[in-house]
Amino acid sequence: MGYVAQEAGGQIREKAGALAAQVGEKAKGFVSNQVAGGADYLDQIGRSAAAAADTLEQNAPQLAGYVRDVANGVSDLSKTVRDQSPEVLLQTASNYVRQNPALALGAAVVCGFVVTRFLQGGTWSGSRSGHTPGMISQPAASAGTSDAF
Repeated sequence: MGYVAQEAGGQIREKAGALAAQVGEKAKGFVSNQVAGGADYLDQIGRSAAAAADTLEQNAPQLAGYVRDVANGVSDLSKTVRDQSPEVLLQTASNYVRQNPALALGAAVVCGFVVTRFLQGGTWSGSRSGHTPGMISQPAASAGTSDAF
């Protein structure tokens, strides 16, 4: 009976190892797809910023230059993200956070505010009551009362 149990245990370990390897590969594929999607998103942001810089060029050339610098930086970041493995990106981000903890914390706070606003329906009015800014609420008219004094 001991031999059968050892054989069954060996088969279970073998199948568990194969399953773990398969799950690991699927996870790597998922992360790679997410990284590629993030790189595409960064590329779109860079192109949008470049278009905004072109629009600003005539009326605000100095601001257009700053926006263009940001656009180039975002485009470069997109290429970097696309060209590196998720493991290398994670290591780079970890090193950056260790070297610049205050900046990383500030970025996390800003991201938190943006995500919170996005999850609240994308409204930037500061009001969650459903009223638009500047709108004056009128009390409901009650039956039998007059507004005249």
